[in-house]
Amino acid sequence: MRGTKKPKMRARQTTNVGIAGLVGLLAFGVALLLLATGARAATVPTAPTALSVSNVETSQATLTWTQPTGGGILNNTVQLYAASTCSGTPTLYSTSGAATTYNVTGMAPGTDYSATVTAWNATGQSPASNCVSWTTVVRAGGVALPNGSSGYMGLVLVGIVGVPAVIVVVAVLWDDRR
Repeated sequence: MRGTKKPKMRARQTTNVGIAGLVGLLAFGVALLLLATGARAATVPTAPTALSVSNVETSQATLTWTQPTGGGILNNTVQLYAASTCSGTPTLYSTSGAATTYNVTGMAPGTDYSATVTAWNATGQSPASNCVSWTTVVRAGGVALPNGSSGYMGLVLVGIVGVPAVIVVVAVLWDDRR
């Protein structure tokens, strides 16, 4: 077998970084960049504070709170409970990050409600704020009355006093016609 040469075998050197290696290098690079710029990793925000309720009407109320500082708040979630304590299954309402008030609508007149607020950022949800509670207003004869008052008694008194007044007015008018 003359004339045929055996091919020389060379040792082949390969570097197999793979996806995991690339991800690790990228994470290391980001960590170095964050350290160099003094940035800190985001944390879950603290709870909103000083939640209060105002402008309570028959079917709406305004909630106001103080936003937690820092943490890059993306939005808030209002948890509305149909009870005087913040318990049970709430109805959830979302707000934009900059908002510190929310006008809750669609409530039933003369009903107890309560609410809490949480803040959200890219890392997660804060603990709930303090719980506030209120009772929506009841309307009787066009006059706003708080729940539990005897508003209808006032209408009965107006009716009783009003009947003699109408009789007197009719009598006076009748006499004038004679």
